[in-house]
Amino acid sequence: MLLNDARSPFRGKTMAEIFVYAAVFGFKNKKREKLKKAKPQISAIAISKSHTALLLTIPIIDTNGIDVLFNSEETVSMIEEYANGGIGILGDELLGSAVRAQDPIIKMASDMRDLVSDQPAS
Repeated sequence: MLLNDARSPFRGKTMAEIFVYAAVFGFKNKKREKLKKAKPQISAIAISKSHTALLLTIPIIDTNGIDVLFNSEETVSMIEEYANGGIGILGDELLGSAVRAQDPIIKMASDMRDLVSDQPAS
């Protein structure tokens, strides 16, 4: 749906890019869902260095520290669970019946700015 729908800003993008946005949306909306059956679909090398850095901020913020990064299994699991929770939200936000008249790319950019501005300054 997100890859093929003509209205989707992800049309022509990679699954890795959708995974990153889904994880961010899951985290933003505090929606973390365990995977029913883990199926590796996206290679770690498919995710860019900048996206990896972004994804690693999720467990750091979620646990209020960097110690979680020393447990790679927990870190990966947390990111996957947020992506799993966020994929439905992402689809609804961009293509679902609740989509506002606003352009989906503008809406997503606004949501991302809100996410960044919600974080306390260090």
